[in-house]
Amino acid sequence: MLMGLDSGPCQLQIAKLEFSSDPGLHAANTPQVAGLTRLLTSSSQLHTLYWRNDPHALLFADVPWAHLTVIDLVPMWSPMSQILHLLENAPKLRSLSTFITGPSLPVVRSLSLPDLVILWIGCEVDVGPLFKRLTVPSLQNINVFCANVDPSIPQTDVVHCIMRSGSILHTAIFKSLHISNSDLIDFLRRSPSLLVFQISDKATITDEILGLLMAYDTPYLCPNLRIIRFLESSVSSTDGLLADMVASRRKHSTTLLSRLIVHFPEADLRNHTADVRRLQILGQAADFRTWINEPETD
Repeated sequence: MLMGLDSGPCQLQIAKLEFSSDPGLHAANTPQVAGLTRLLTSSSQLHTLYWRNDPHALLFADVPWAHLTVIDLVPMWSPMSQILHLLENAPKLRSLSTFITGPSLPVVRSLSLPDLVILWIGCEVDVGPLFKRLTVPSLQNINVFCANVDPSIPQTDVVHCIMRSGSILHTAIFKSLHISNSDLIDFLRRSPSLLVFQISDKATITDEILGLLMAYDTPYLCPNLRIIRFLESSVSSTDGLLADMVASRRKHSTTLLSRLIVHFPEADLRNHTADVRRLQILGQAADFRTWINEPETD
């Protein structure tokens, strides 16, 4: 089909491309790659690309990155070199979803995406070099998780990028970033517009952070928070303190917290009996729901 496409102008605006395994898309100068290039380059109005094929095929086809505002490469794993090339050539990008695989590469030039609103990245390499050079002043929603990075590499440059850019975040979802408490507090302090906060990392949320998020006798961090998810082993607090602070925030905040999702480690669950009991009672309110060690539902 790709080989038979007419090379004239095309009115295509949104492309979702899924191919069966085809060796002709894995090498340069093949008829299949030529057909794909004709399709993409003749679509002057193309602004959204959903790619569901081997990402290496994108290395051989000419893609009009400069026209694109939405790029979704999930669930394929893309080499970091390819993502760097994409970022350098897609200045109008508003939404990017991708998995990044190794090797990690140095980033020499600054990367600026002034219109980027949504960033979803799964990585199995150190993405610090990328975020150290990246500026995203319009970013509102970020979701970053690390997988299979051994030994674990702290991804502090992710939060530093957001703070340096002055992004006004609405949603922040972090998994296995291994951010220090001081960096996390600084990030939350500079994110007053945050509506959804989710973190999955071992022993990250300490009593100090809980106090800054929820204690009524001090100014709240992130006063607009509506949904909080502390997943996996992220909470490291004394028994009953989490429930006390949630109750305080709901009582004294003008914008009430509406959802709290907590996963205590099974080995530590018996040490949080007061938290579990009181959070379940709080979750019976008409405008507030809690999920403790169970899947969140609508």
